[in-house]
Amino acid sequence: MNAAARGNYDGYAREALAALHRVEAKMGRVRGERNAARILDLDLLDFGGRVINAPDITIPHPRMMSRGFVLFPLLELAPDWVHPVNKMSAFDATARLPLSEVAPITWLERWPRKS
Repeated sequence: MNAAARGNYDGYAREALAALHRVEAKMGRVRGERNAARILDLDLLDFGGRVINAPDITIPHPRMMSRGFVLFPLLELAPDWVHPVNKMSAFDATARLPLSEVAPITWLERWPRKS
């Protein structure tokens, strides 16, 4: 199952990513080989529109614009979101997805938004 969440964080992107990794670890995730099956995978897709390219963190997430399971939930949260580097909107990126990225997506439900 894939989902997206939006929040505010008064700190640095590295700290936010480290907090996500701590949650993964508490839920039982053991980091091993890349792209291996995992119990939980929390990614930091964007951080206030900043662009960060470092060995330990890349923001925005480097593969997000080619993944339907990322883009469709993102559109629910931020329909006007635009990639800060290539200036492509998430909406336009969905139109460029291959059918193999769109066909497996099943809509379960929309979580109610709190006011």
